Amino acid sequence: AAEPLMVRQTLDKVVDALASASMTLDCVTLSLLMNFYLSCSRPEKAIELFEAATGFAGDGSSSPARVVIKGKTGGRIMPSDSSLNLFTGTALMQAHGSRGDFNSVSRVLAALEGRSGVTDDDGSLESAPWPWTGTYGSIQPDTVCYNVAVAAAEKIGGSRALLRALELFER
Repeated sequence: AAEPLMVRQTLDKVVDALASASMTLDCVTLSLLMNFYLSCSRPEKAIELFEAATGFAGDGSSSPARVVIKGKTGGRIMPSDSSLNLFTGTALMQAHGSRGDFNSVSRVLAALEGRSGVTDDDGSLESAPWPWTGTYGSIQPDTVCYNVAVAAAEKIGGSRALLRALELFER
């Protein structure tokens, strides 16, 4: 139990140092840090870091980004859309999937596909396309993205989840 705590504390210190230095995270660093948070069972921290680093809503919606990560000695993680790539998007989907939030997984997948207008079950939030996505973009969802989405659908269970998983599989 002490080892995971030490890893979490070290990870938080790294993020604090990056924020204190007012760093912009490249997509490789962001992906690495998000995956470390996921391996420490801290999906909420991975989502927050994605939002702070990219400037996009972490739930894949068209809502404005709300998270700012400030360092203890001043500065903050500087948002940049260049922090976005397939790996950071996939890690974001995994974070939402581990929390059982299939609506956010669906919106993030739609954003990676360059599709806007995908809504929650209750129609409250709409997806927003992200830069470099869509038919001609350099970011194209792959098998891993769709597997993450199918696994998230399976996690919520029931016949509705099965229908959503089949829909994803067909797409």
